[in-house]
Amino acid sequence: MPITLTDVGSGDFLTRVGLIGASQTVGENAEYSVNGGPTQYADSNTVSPVSGVTVTLKQVTTPGTPETVTIGQDLDGS
Repeated sequence: MPITLTDVGSGDFLTRVGLIGASQTVGENAEYSVNGGPTQYADSNTVSPVSGVTVTLKQVTTPGTPETVTIGQDLDGS
């Protein structure tokens, strides 16, 4: 959906604040898999790959190089 901006004042305000001539960078969906399963896609970096577990994906990793996440019972109750 395009957005149109018109500067009715000095004529250069939108250029000065970077709205004219600016470029847009669109993010990509996060991709992950669990235990070698199919690739999952999320529009947020916070995902719930397993019921009751929330993971925040912090950075891009090298494709084909798995990261290991260990989940255990909270024995302290904290």
